[in-house]
Amino acid sequence: MVELDGFREFIVARSAVLMRSFVNGALRGMVAVSIVAVSALTADAVIAGTASTGHGHGQLAAGRNHTMGPRHQAVNFQGIVFTLPPGWITAKPGCGWPASDTVVINDHAGPFLGCPFPGLPAPRPTSVTLSTLYGPRYALSWSGHRTTWRGLPAWLAAQTKHGTTTVTLSLPWLNTAIAAASPDSARARALLRQASVRPGAGFTVPPVATSVFIQSLAGRDGDGQRRNATVTAAPDVRRVLADLRSLQPIRSPRSGCDGSWWPNTALVTVRGGGGRVRTYAARFGSCSQVVAGTGTAATASGQLLADIRHLVPNSGL
Repeated sequence: MVELDGFREFIVARSAVLMRSFVNGALRGMVAVSIVAVSALTADAVIAGTASTGHGHGQLAAGRNHTMGPRHQAVNFQGIVFTLPPGWITAKPGCGWPASDTVVINDHAGPFLGCPFPGLPAPRPTSVTLSTLYGPRYALSWSGHRTTWRGLPAWLAAQTKHGTTTVTLSLPWLNTAIAAASPDSARARALLRQASVRPGAGFTVPPVATSVFIQSLAGRDGDGQRRNATVTAAPDVRRVLADLRSLQPIRSPRSGCDGSWWPNTALVTVRGGGGRVRTYAARFGSCSQVVAGTGTAATASGQLLADIRHLVPNSGL
């Protein structure tokens, strides 16, 4: 497991470089979800207040601070709802440590920030980071002790370093990782109780779509293969939607796959009407499973794999 500690924003720079290489179609290393990468605020989050992170010895925030609305509110992020403790605000990722009493919203969609090595703030802040595990062009691995959370497969990891305990709860079926950091280990663990499952619609597939983007995570560094395709031909789009609809739901949380995506995963992003976009992470091989980020999963089919191979001839799957 890659350590999440007082130097996590320094590690960001390294992880973001890895993530940028996903555009070329290869998974450039298994990056633990504990790493906090750089992104803009997710459009799906309901924000109580917004501030750029930045806390510590001379480390400036990556933008101006902005606070909006009441401070005690819930944040809808992917498949979860996180209730902010009284007085807390939300923030975009930035350089340095998050300010204390802050929830950082990170969907890995923003530009790469070249952050300098941050100093260790005193006292150590208490914060929570909500991160996505996968998106249209990337997928982050995770580790920890396997457990069940709210009836869903989950992985729990904890580490104490430089006076801060970070407890990370990874929820692949909800496309979410929750990392709570505090100098008080009991408080870090208690902050996870602020999260609940967001009511979802199950393993749903749009009735129609304008396009489908497919990104294979197979491949190796330097192979020069993009391993992706944007599908716009109506018959091909309908075929992919039909493949997804035909998948059989998985009921037991014990069936959840572990944290290794590479090399048998394809990310299928469906763009439906009204600008709605959903990415399905389709894993093949020994653990054939498709997750939709809504708290549900389905068994991957041979037909879906065959159609992905047809639409992305160099997928490597």
